[in-house]
Amino acid sequence: MNDLDLRRLLGDLAEREKRNRLADDGAAVQRLAARVEREPRTIRVALERAKVDARTGCRLGGENGREVLVRPGERRGPLRGLPDVVLERHGWSIGARIDSLAVTTARTLFAPLGPTYDRYSALLSFGQDPRWRRFLVSRLDVRADDTVLDVATGTGLVARELVRRFGCSVVGIDQSPEMLAVAAERVRGLPIELREARAEELPFADGQFAALTFTYLLRYVDDPAATVRGLVRVVRPGGTIAMLEFGLPHGVWRPPWELWVRAGLPVAGRLISPGWQDVGGFLGPSIREFWRQYDPVELFRAAGVDDVRAQRLSLGGGVVVWGRRG
Repeated sequence: MNDLDLRRLLGDLAEREKRNRLADDGAAVQRLAARVEREPRTIRVALERAKVDARTGCRLGGENGREVLVRPGERRGPLRGLPDVVLERHGWSIGARIDSLAVTTARTLFAPLGPTYDRYSALLSFGQDPRWRRFLVSRLDVRADDTVLDVATGTGLVARELVRRFGCSVVGIDQSPEMLAVAAERVRGLPIELREARAEELPFADGQFAALTFTYLLRYVDDPAATVRGLVRVVRPGGTIAMLEFGLPHGVWRPPWELWVRAGLPVAGRLISPGWQDVGGFLGPSIREFWRQYDPVELFRAAGVDDVRAQRLSLGGGVVVWGRRG
């Protein structure tokens, strides 16, 4: 990463921080779901999906309590030599360490979207997102007395569809308290329990659920393979695990897709709100990079899922993968 890239990253972080309106009086920072404390702490941002080995115990100095100070960190492993960024805020500071750019991205991207998510996720996918979610749910085989875990539940779209289709109970988890607050209003009166938790650290026993669903998750975790293994762990043997993710269209449909994600989606997002503008600019590169590195079918098989199947939907714009725990 050259100096220009580093400056751009810092400028982007500063702009996000300004929009997030970090409170000078110590109020909780909602977008990062972190606790604000008086003791200086660090935000650790790891680039290129790697860990930072930064000695953050020392103070960086500075008079301005809102000043963000930067020094390079050290990296170990195959990406040694590429710079990391360590940010430290003095005075009122964020009382949490963000161990990956993926986690930071997920939290900051989705924090402001909850109230409008259902409407615009359908609109910006040309009405396909709700259809994909219904197909995802249709892959499960559960009874009314079963409990299903819905990971990355967001505003509860899949959780509500599970109840509508099967009459089962659902536990929905998400790392975004803002999205869960919207979900709580929309699942009122339904047998749906909402909990704030991360997919990488599920607070559940082995085999606790009859089935599990997750939606648009693996692009936002550092280790998709380990995450899938953890998801499979909490499903009882024979239970279905099913996922929905954006796909990459093939053949003649790839150029129109590229035109939409490179130009149409960012412009459309800008017309809606700053939060949706961020999503519009992030989504295309995120999808391409995920499919460049991972094959969900192989991730499922490596995690002990049997009879794994995949279905491309809407000319390849969406992909549902499912199978049964062995």
